[in-house]
Amino acid sequence: MVPDEVIAEIAQADLQQIIAEAMAAGHVQRESISSPDELALFAELRRVLGAGESSCLTLVLAIIRKRSFLNFGRGEGGDIIHAEGAYHPSDHPGYGVL
Repeated sequence: MVPDEVIAEIAQADLQQIIAEAMAAGHVQRESISSPDELALFAELRRVLGAGESSCLTLVLAIIRKRSFLNFGRGEGGDIIHAEGAYHPSDHPGYGVL
């Protein structure tokens, strides 16, 4: 996974060619920051880091958050326990029940 901002920072033609070939072969996937939460985190990180670094950290943290949510079990009362505490589907209309 390579964020758009990292691709935009690649200035050397030979490295641009390498990343283009890797994407064409399916070895690397181009990724965009798109959710409101991701955009907010990216903006915050951009205050102290470059665009490429900020986008990488934003996407990694999004993946960690998704995986930690999916990998944690259920607590008392059926609440799903994850890194930020308890989640209950009724608190989040529109989200599917796991």
